[in-house]
Amino acid sequence: MLFTEKRVDWCDFWNNEDVSAWWNRQCDNVRPEKNMPFDLLAVFPTRLDVEVNGFNGGVLKGVPSAYHWYVEQYGVKWPPSYDLDISSQGGDFIQVDFDTPWCCQCHDL
Repeated sequence: MLFTEKRVDWCDFWNNEDVSAWWNRQCDNVRPEKNMPFDLLAVFPTRLDVEVNGFNGGVLKGVPSAYHWYVEQYGVKWPPSYDLDISSQGGDFIQVDFDTPWCCQCHDL
């Protein structure tokens, strides 16, 4: 029952599709060919309790929703970003440009 309530937060499960049909589709690994997204979670780790609480929150008391955590930590609503382009690099740095699905990333990035 908890999965039914939180499936949108945990696995991008937006419709009322049968869980077994969704799972089988994931196992088929049929994905359209496209650029891989750049995920800020790979640069700045998240918290497990925030991820369990989900994007909309409400599962764990006293734990922020992933939405609030992401905005506070990453400056964006969703950490995955797109159209990653390496604009400069050196022996000890890499500078990238990317698009976010909501707003500009925080200046610290």
